[in-house]
Amino acid sequence: MVNRPKLPRRVAFGEIFAFACDTFASNRVRFALTALGMMIGTASIILVVTIGLAGKEYVLRQIESIGVNWIFAE
Repeated sequence: MVNRPKLPRRVAFGEIFAFACDTFASNRVRFALTALGMMIGTASIILVVTIGLAGKEYVLRQIESIGVNWIFAE
C-alpha cells in the first residue's frame, strides 16, 4: 500500500453560514452576549492603545519644553 498524504478538506462556507444562522436562531441571548463581549473587548484594546500613545506624546512634549540643557541622566 502506498501512503498518500492527506489533502486538506475543502471548507463549505455555505454550510458554516447555515450552521451559524441556526445557532443564532436557537441561542439569541448567548449570541448577543458574545457579540457584546467582542465589541467591548475590541473597544477596550483601542482605548488602551490610544491612551498609551497620547500619554507618550504628552511626556515627550513635557520633556521638550524643559529644554536640552536642563536634563541630566545618571
